[in-house]
Amino acid sequence: MRCVKSLEVLKMRLTDDEPIVEESAPDDGNEYLIEPIKGMELISKLLPRMHKFNDAELAAGRLNKMLERDLMSTLREVKLDNAFEISRSLTKLSDQLMEYQKIKLLKDKTIVGIGGQFSAGKSCFINSLLGSGDEILLPEDQAPTTSIPTYIIEGPAQEICAYTRHERIPLDLNAMKAMTHEFFKRYRIGFARFVNNLVIHTPAFPVKLSKRAALLDTPGYSKADKTSDTATKESLTDENLAREHLKAADFLIWLISTENGTIHEADIQFLSTLEIRTPILIVLNKADKLIPEDRIRVMEVVKQIVREKGVRCFGITAYDSRAGIEYAEAGLIDRFWQRVVDYSERKQDVGKALDMQLQTLEHAFDTSLNAVQDRQRKLGDRIYQSEDVLSLRSLVGLHNRVTARAGRLRADSEAFNRITHEIRKEFRTLTR
Repeated sequence: MRCVKSLEVLKMRLTDDEPIVEESAPDDGNEYLIEPIKGMELISKLLPRMHKFNDAELAAGRLNKMLERDLMSTLREVKLDNAFEISRSLTKLSDQLMEYQKIKLLKDKTIVGIGGQFSAGKSCFINSLLGSGDEILLPEDQAPTTSIPTYIIEGPAQEICAYTRHERIPLDLNAMKAMTHEFFKRYRIGFARFVNNLVIHTPAFPVKLSKRAALLDTPGYSKADKTSDTATKESLTDENLAREHLKAADFLIWLISTENGTIHEADIQFLSTLEIRTPILIVLNKADKLIPEDRIRVMEVVKQIVREKGVRCFGITAYDSRAGIEYAEAGLIDRFWQRVVDYSERKQDVGKALDMQLQTLEHAFDTSLNAVQDRQRKLGDRIYQSEDVLSLRSLVGLHNRVTARAGRLRADSEAFNRITHEIRKEFRTLTR
């Protein structure tokens, strides 16, 4: 594997006493960033072990394929008034099942994703919500910071774990704070290829949120200064990671830094790929850097763009993450949290939601089959009673077309029943 080769190169350079930390890198006191031996130990701890895919992992892949492609292909002859909405719901369930398979503890959580461009202040925003006093939980003031999607959930004591494809690995706070783009900058080895997620349990989780909620900190989806092939690949990886995880979120908070102006077309395009079904809260972050008149002006521009582009928006507010102060429409963030709490209290278990969608489609098949069979019977009666040759030809041709459609419907129904049987079986394998 490429990461193993990179580790061997690192070992050789350490043995030869070749400096690998960039001389211009700031000394922030994190031993994993300033001591190469400690950095190598962290890499060794997180490197993937040889592992055969288990039943749940294989089931997740098969389930994803059946929900996103195979099932919908059987519905070509079924009359559905909300086919697009059903397709979106199945895709959403598939995204969530894939995410829950990686981290079992998320399956009962309502996920609130935090997204935005690089340096929008996502980690700082979350830290302000955690209200953990002087202790900053997520790394800040690095450009950019988060390189691995990080879930924050309520817990009796602080605990940090890295989830690789096959393992759950406990980490100390400094190790978690070192897993940023700064680590890649210094050692030329990134974690995103073999660490799926970080999960932080914290007693500082916002009291206003339900314990069934989880915050998701994601990498910035775009980087303005792609000055090299490495930077471009790194940026694309971050974009894909952010999209993959935010697609499974139930709610989304989109941050815009005042330093980047207003909402950009790239933001709108990225949001359109997420299929978030609940209204998005847009936060103009670092709002303390603007005078009141400019804050109002920027917010009005954002409101106009969002309205013109058809973004489903819960509201737009301005915020100072350092001081925890909300400007403009004060209390909007609290109202958004209340909606999250209300949703989490009535949120269906993903298994029940999946079963309801399958039952809806089963009913649609029954309704379509009954309708086409009824149409066959009525045409048959008219053919039997018809005495006009021209009318008879027309009726026979129509009867043949309806009969052909009935045959396709029965074949599709059989395929649908086979696929739904497999879906339920794979779901049991995934969740046992």
